[in-house]
Amino acid sequence: MLETGSAARDLVSFVLPESGGLVETADPGRPYVLIDADGAVVEPVNAFFGELQACGRPASTIRSYGMDLLRWWRFLAGWGLAWDRVTRVDAACTRLGVNEWNWLAEGRWTDTAGQPTPGSLTTASVSDLAEVIADQIQTIIPDVVLTVGPDGLTGHPDHILIHRAAASAAASCDVPVFGSYLLPADIAQGRDLLGPILPGERVGSGRMTGRDEPSPATLAAPARAGEARRAALDEYANGLGTLALKKLVRVFPGRGDSLLLRAVLDAIGWQTERYTCLVT
Repeated sequence: MLETGSAARDLVSFVLPESGGLVETADPGRPYVLIDADGAVVEPVNAFFGELQACGRPASTIRSYGMDLLRWWRFLAGWGLAWDRVTRVDAACTRLGVNEWNWLAEGRWTDTAGQPTPGSLTTASVSDLAEVIADQIQTIIPDVVLTVGPDGLTGHPDHILIHRAAASAAASCDVPVFGSYLLPADIAQGRDLLGPILPGERVGSGRMTGRDEPSPATLAAPARAGEARRAALDEYANGLGTLALKKLVRVFPGRGDSLLLRAVLDAIGWQTERYTCLVT
């Protein structure tokens, strides 16, 4: 099911339409174009291809992006959705099979990537966040609340703040809470994978260290869950979930925690999740 501000959509019976296509041209300045069901060039994608060309990307790279965008465009066409009305969160949730999602107090706080500026999530108080989360819990009445562990999984200050607020809210509503975490050994395995690929390069902020838990609960989900997680991560950054790690480091612009987390998941298995009980 997919929720995009209208009625929920049934993904189980959905069939991806074979509409539009990625067309190879004879123009070296524009080697590929994406066309819609009516044969018209999809201009937003065409503009993106132009940016890739300007950055010196080869035609093979443009084709790779084009095939991914073609599938995405067909998906949107199948639901009658406009490309500029669907967010990365919509797309990632669709990949994960999430029925419904919503912002918490939309517009009240701004994501500033951990910078403590006025109105940012980073400067929000735990009590204010907990109040908003508690309202959602009382509306939804969940059986369990899942959040990140005390270290925010990656050590990011916003993630740690959300952990504290979610744990506080759920405790006040008498709902069990589990927090996800990684072991120090998991992080080490991820770095071991990256070492030979990026010798001498620093990857990660240094905040992502993992933690040992006295009562761990490791979940081994079906293989399809790992595939869904890869696809969802691709919606965050193209190829971050599905490109081979050696290829990814050549095209992915960052060397931060996103890349380290990707390597960790490769090492421990994408279907592996670790949780610790925070509130019972």
